Amino acid sequence: MSGNSLGSIQHIVVLMLENRSFDNLLGWQYGLTLNDSNTYYNPPPTGPTTIVPSWSNTGTDYDTMTIPNPDPGELFEQMGQQIWGLVTTPPAGTVPTIPGPLGPMGGFAQNYLSISGVTASNVAGIMHAFTSAQVQALSTLASSFVAVETYHASAPCQTLPNRCFAQLGTANGFINNETTLSSGLTICNAPYFGQTIFNQISATPGLNWRVYFGDFPLTLAMVDVWKYTFTNFRWFADFAADVKNGDLPEYTWIEPSYLVIPNDMHPPYDVLLGDLLIADVYNALRQSSLWQNTLLIITFDEHGGCYDRVMPGPATPSGGPYVDGFTFNRYGVRVPTVLCSPYVPQMRTGTSGPAYDHTSILSTARTAFSIQGGPLSEREKAANGLGDFLTLKPPNLNLGPKSVSAASPVAAAPEVKSLNPLQRVLAYLASMVPEPENVDQTVAALSENRLDKSTEPVLEPEVAINIVKDAAHRLFPPARSRPQ
Repeated sequence: MSGNSLGSIQHIVVLMLENRSFDNLLGWQYGLTLNDSNTYYNPPPTGPTTIVPSWSNTGTDYDTMTIPNPDPGELFEQMGQQIWGLVTTPPAGTVPTIPGPLGPMGGFAQNYLSISGVTASNVAGIMHAFTSAQVQALSTLASSFVAVETYHASAPCQTLPNRCFAQLGTANGFINNETTLSSGLTICNAPYFGQTIFNQISATPGLNWRVYFGDFPLTLAMVDVWKYTFTNFRWFADFAADVKNGDLPEYTWIEPSYLVIPNDMHPPYDVLLGDLLIADVYNALRQSSLWQNTLLIITFDEHGGCYDRVMPGPATPSGGPYVDGFTFNRYGVRVPTVLCSPYVPQMRTGTSGPAYDHTSILSTARTAFSIQGGPLSEREKAANGLGDFLTLKPPNLNLGPKSVSAASPVAAAPEVKSLNPLQRVLAYLASMVPEPENVDQTVAALSENRLDKSTEPVLEPEVAINIVKDAAHRLFPPARSRPQ
């Protein structure tokens, strides 16, 4: 912390969205060019080749703001093909180490072509990047403060493993949200055991934390926080009023809505809804008395299959067990990460500086608030903290724009017609998380493998939505800022 202003931060607020790469949302502002491209074989592995350059279009119509559509591949094996430029997707559990014929970061188009519903007519969607005018709130904050161009997902994995890194410091060895057994049964790898940053904060005198959520929080994939559902979780509808009243703990985690009117930016949902959420979070903080001592971190869990041009580098392994064979010794693809605070100057980081990942958030909070208990993993222990971006000191502060705005969606949020892997897991979690008084009993059953973790058959969206709504009503206090 020496030499920076992290000691002046009294509140850290983290908003984690879903499944977009750095270049997908901020690339045109930070070095992406039309020369950045992918080549694919059709049919693979020896058919004719086609080059697909990075591209964009204008406007904020619904079809544009939901690119790429269909949802790209995000399994560990699919990411292996994307990152290492392989012509075919490697077998399950394979850990590539040598670039294939398509070259580093060259397998995105080839992998996208393997997705159901993708043909030569729409494969270019994976190389699309939004302009500053299309993601106004995020791009304005990036240019007003700092977008960390060397911030990566913690691992080349799906949502839950990366969110685990942000809260447990490790993914407990799992590379995907779910595992398919030799019998063909698919089971969810959640819930995850282990101490979270939240429990460490609770154990540190004078500190508190809170999770704000849109429909149901994925933070409840961590068994460690189940006992706090009625005390430390609030609906996002209460966030602005809480901030206005000065009611904000030292550490705040914000989650979007994933299933009930999704605004998480997960492809192919409307990016504008997520940009509106970013604006709402920033504006509430900026217009409050708390802003002077706040650090807002806007980030994404993983790239979700969207193209990025920067090859992920080696990372400190998290520490075992490594149940799926991968030692987590490499970062995932870059994700958009913007730091906003009066102590953060307008600056560019470039792509050759120190690497950061989700455990950098843990390291930063631990340093800022002297959180007791020590690093949660070897990865966190080695993580570069984000405090070094807080270089300004009074009276020369960067208060940032008084407010930011997002473009208005031109269409109402569509009905969810089929569940993506994240939404299926969300419904599973919602169905199994117990009330606080039943936590010990449920944890004991999990420990003894007496609870069915199957996620098959796939639920219908209407059923999943009802499960999520019923669980939220069962587990959390009602929102004070809207009728229930």
